[in-house]
Amino acid sequence: MSSNERSDRELREILHKPGNDTCADCGAPDPEWGSCSLGVFICLDCSGVHRNIPDIGKVKSLSLSRWEDHEVEVS
Repeated sequence: MSSNERSDRELREILHKPGNDTCADCGAPDPEWGSCSLGVFICLDCSGVHRNIPDIGKVKSLSLSRWEDHEVEVS
């Protein structure tokens, strides 16, 4: 299994944990974006806000972006 496949699988497992099925900011269902720096899932609208805040601007699509192992680690 490649590193990217492993990261994708782990990301999906985290997404299915209780509480991760809504946007961390506004509560919208089924978030499709994630903040790598904060470790939260967010909706499209909130991802735009996060991108405009330089200190927490590391936002990626859950389905379109490639996530690295260190971005998916659970502490």
